[in-house]
Amino acid sequence: MPTGAPSGDPAAEFVSVVLGDTEEAAGPMRRCFPCRWNYRPTASPASGVITPKKNAWPILDWIGQQALPTVWAIEVNGEAAGGIGVELHQDVERVSAEIGYWLGEAAWGRGIVTEALQAVTAEVFRRFELTRIYALPFADNRASVRVLEKAGYTLEGHLRQSAIKDGVILDQLLYAAYK
Repeated sequence: MPTGAPSGDPAAEFVSVVLGDTEEAAGPMRRCFPCRWNYRPTASPASGVITPKKNAWPILDWIGQQALPTVWAIEVNGEAAGGIGVELHQDVERVSAEIGYWLGEAAWGRGIVTEALQAVTAEVFRRFELTRIYALPFADNRASVRVLEKAGYTLEGHLRQSAIKDGVILDQLLYAAYK
């Protein structure tokens, strides 16, 4: 259990057991994704080692602050196997939202994320006053690109040198779906 987590908290158990089950699975994910592969110690042991369980709480806190549900579990055979969600924007960008998703490696290759992406895209357009939902996969993440294309998202652009992960500068692709 993370420090400060209530005993038996299913969210904490979900984070500690399911998220980022392998380094390969965590590779294309953002640094905020709470898994052991995204939290390599950067400070001396005297200042405390960052652990995935402790670092799951910022993302879980963010999820809990949303006015309406914007994050959903992806269920496979009655078990949580992944997640999908949108980040709503404010001000002049309030008609757009960014979508992201992940799936544990054991469930890859079965069209599960494509189905979830199609369903959530439709639901988000129904629930919120949006005109556009977009995703920013790393350019080398062919599986995620294929999911977006199969779900009907359109390639809008190639953002060169737009991200950094583990000290490596990466390109991202911009995909979008429209209401």
